[in-house]
Amino acid sequence: MNRELQRQVSGLALEHREKAMTRLLLSGLVTALLFLIAGSAQAAPTAYTDEASYLSALAATPYQTFQEGFENDAAWGVARSPNAADSVSSQGIVWTSNHPDAVTVPSRITTGSGPALSGSWGAYSSPHGDPDRELSATACDVTPSPDPCLQHDGLLGTSTGGTLYGVGGWVSGTFGGQVVFVLGGNPVPLDFGDAGVISGGGHQFLGVIEPAGFTSFEVREIEGKTGDEKLIFADDFTMAGVFTPQPNLTVSSTSLAFGSVTVDTSADQTLTLTNAGDADLSLFDLAFVDPLAAPFELVAGQDGCSNQTLTPATSCTVVVRYAPTSTRIHSETFDIPSDDPDTPTVTVGVSGTGAPLPTPNLGVSATSMAFSSVTVGAAADQTLTLTNIGNANLSVFDLGFVDPLTAPFELLAGQDGCSNQTLIPATSCTVTVRYTPTEEAMHSDTFDIPSDDPDTSTVTVGVSGTGTPVPTPNLAVSTTSMAFGSVTIGSTADQTLTLSNTGDADLAVFQLASANPLAAPFSLVAGQDGCSNQTLGPAMGCTVVVRYAPTEEAMHNDGFDIPSDDPDAPTATVSVSGSGLPSAGNNPPTAPILWAPADGQVDAETRVTLRWYLSSDPDGDSVGYDIQICEDASFQGCPPVVAVAAVFGENTPYRYAGLGGIGLLALLLGFGARRRRTRALLLAVLVSSSLILMSCHPVNRKPSAAFQVDGLSANTTHYWKVIARDGIDSTESVVRSFTTK
Repeated sequence: MNRELQRQVSGLALEHREKAMTRLLLSGLVTALLFLIAGSAQAAPTAYTDEASYLSALAATPYQTFQEGFENDAAWGVARSPNAADSVSSQGIVWTSNHPDAVTVPSRITTGSGPALSGSWGAYSSPHGDPDRELSATACDVTPSPDPCLQHDGLLGTSTGGTLYGVGGWVSGTFGGQVVFVLGGNPVPLDFGDAGVISGGGHQFLGVIEPAGFTSFEVREIEGKTGDEKLIFADDFTMAGVFTPQPNLTVSSTSLAFGSVTVDTSADQTLTLTNAGDADLSLFDLAFVDPLAAPFELVAGQDGCSNQTLTPATSCTVVVRYAPTSTRIHSETFDIPSDDPDTPTVTVGVSGTGAPLPTPNLGVSATSMAFSSVTVGAAADQTLTLTNIGNANLSVFDLGFVDPLTAPFELLAGQDGCSNQTLIPATSCTVTVRYTPTEEAMHSDTFDIPSDDPDTSTVTVGVSGTGTPVPTPNLAVSTTSMAFGSVTIGSTADQTLTLSNTGDADLAVFQLASANPLAAPFSLVAGQDGCSNQTLGPAMGCTVVVRYAPTEEAMHNDGFDIPSDDPDAPTATVSVSGSGLPSAGNNPPTAPILWAPADGQVDAETRVTLRWYLSSDPDGDSVGYDIQICEDASFQGCPPVVAVAAVFGENTPYRYAGLGGIGLLALLLGFGARRRRTRALLLAVLVSSSLILMSCHPVNRKPSAAFQVDGLSANTTHYWKVIARDGIDSTESVVRSFTTK
């Protein structure tokens, strides 16, 4: 320390001693005056359980009063829970636990928010009560309990600046506890009677005025004991006495938290120092012993406290600045020295975090936009969202400027809300991308999103899609030639035509036979046309019944049109034919209609069931059936096989007709020297074909027959037909084929 500083400190010390002598002289004069007022008669202490009465009584005395609410951080900051202190000196009173000399565990004083009546803090001992109690709860469970059992929780206040004549405050605690005051060295506690019993309903006021004076007071609970502890808390005391005037420094905060401050900027906070005492307060150089280091500082020209004198109830301010230059957490402390006798030095902590410079950050909802399949000529839109997820404004420039989209992709005109826009933090914009394929192909492209994002100045978004053909309907007709065979004059024969939509769009079928109507003896049966003016969805079908009713002996041929919106074949033509026979002669049966396997079917098994609709006989004769199946389309070397001897009429009930083994064997032997393949096929038929099922087809309920063939050659095309016979004449079906696996 240089000589000039020593001279200044010596001068301040001399001035302080002179002030202390003056205070001591004044204290002696006031004490003498009170002694004269009190006289030689010593009045008894007066207990108060009502704060208003207590304060009114104090107002009628010459005593000085002051309040202690435990709120001044300059004095009480060291005793904020969970921290505790051996003692706290505040306004001339030294506060301790009422067991400061405990041996087992140190008993200290602390403050917490729970016991506060007003403000933020109330006081209590930690741990509560006498830590040196040794007797067990069992030993203490007697009445009266031995002294070593008693808890005696409480607080102790000792005056260092004069004589006390009154003390009063608010207490709370465990229900049933009883509080007494012990003044000075008086061994007899001041009992408040029932008013001193803790009700558990909140704070209760207890106070005393003692004309004889005292220098210490104890707030003590007397009912608690080991196994039945009673805890007490205290707040908002009013003390009265004759004191040497003393300064008292209070600080608006002993911790300045600046939070996050951007690097290369600064933040200021103002600290207020107040003299809450009743004598002048001398402040010395702030941050002299414990100076602030960068990035903290006391702002030059804004320190109104260093080396200042504050009269009672006046204040000064000092500005503290935080100016981080790096991104990390900073903390520091500085000292506030004064001549406050209780707290000659107050330490203030400062803290802050250097935050990085604000930067924009572009977030894109997707960097790949897949449009999947879109029909040629149609359009599909997708919306892309751009968001500023940074903490500074983001400038978005022209989208697709360097890498523009080309057809069939485009940024939709009028729906680009992002190009050349500025997004503030946490805001977004959208742009619509359209895909309009004009051909059946896969397409892909990219476009750029430029911005002033320092990390990714350009984001590339990929787009892709597939142009698919336009859905079209497709009309399929079960047959385009309907042969009714011979039908007796005056009778009728019906056949069902099935229309199907094998396309992938709805098929509109218009009025059948509208452009090319059927003429007698052919007709579309009234009420059985389920196709005219109908719409068939994909894979749906409908049926129409065509009737042949000859009225003359002749061959008849005709045709009718099936109009639709099939783009490839808007009109299908179906031909019809039949022969009218006179009723006097024999009329052959109608031709059998083959329906399974489907004509041209592939991947058939080597064991198949042949199915056909039964023929009708114009004369009502019994009808039998022969089957021919061959690998040769002309059926060379494949004679017919008798499938059913006779079936009587269209309404013949279900029946099973077996093939006679002897007849088939004879038939087989009669084949003579046929080819080995033919014999093998017929032998298989002989072995496996034993039953013919006469039934109704499940769709249109027409009588049908079935014949099972086994042992067919694999990976071979087989041709088959059915011959209907009435004993005189016969009629053949059309030839169908299928291919085995």
